[in-house]
Order: sequence, then C-alpha cells, then structure tokens
Amino acid sequence: MQARQVKEEFPRIEQYIDKAAQLSKSSSNVPDELRSSLSELEREADQAKSILAQEQNDDRIVDCVDHLEELGDRAMQACKQAGNIDDQMRQAVQQAHGALSELKHSLH
Repeated sequence: MQARQVKEEFPRIEQYIDKAAQLSKSSSNVPDELRSSLSELEREADQAKSILAQEQNDDRIVDCVDHLEELGDRAMQACKQAGNIDDQMRQAVQQAHGALSELKHSLH
C-alpha cells in the first residue's frame, strides 16, 4: 500500500476512532484508562490527518500508522480490562482497533 492509498483509507478509520472517543465521553461507566487512551488516540489521529495531507514520504506515513496502531492496541487492552462496559462501546473500540491493525498490516 502506498501513501495515496493510506490517505484514501484514513477518513473511514478516523470515523471509527471518533465514534469510540465520543462514546467514551458520553458514557458514565467508562474506566479512566479507556477514556484516556481513546482521547489520546483521537488527538493523534487528528495530527496524523495533518501529516497525511502534507506528507509524501512513505516511511513517515508508515511510522504514523504504526504509532496509531500502538495506541489502538492500548485502547483495546483497556477495553478488555474494563469488563463491564456496554456492547456499543466495546464494538466501537474493536472496530477502530481492527481498522488500524488492518491498515498497519497492509503497509508491512
């Protein structure tokens, strides 16, 4: 996958991240660790969007995606440890994590 393809795929992934982050902000029973990891993922995704808009260097884009995938892993781990979150929240985190993992693996 090349930079152009990542740029085309990223808006869909960003929607998943935004949905999970918004759910974590609006739900009262989300553990702080999960809320924090999703907030950081959302912030980094916003920065990645700027990088993708300007960057043509495939290595830089790969590094950016790798970092987002690590944050997605952290959010997924926090979700698993939470135990008592609702299914909608769990599915949103899994969807964002899955999309980031898929993107990362398509780059490597």
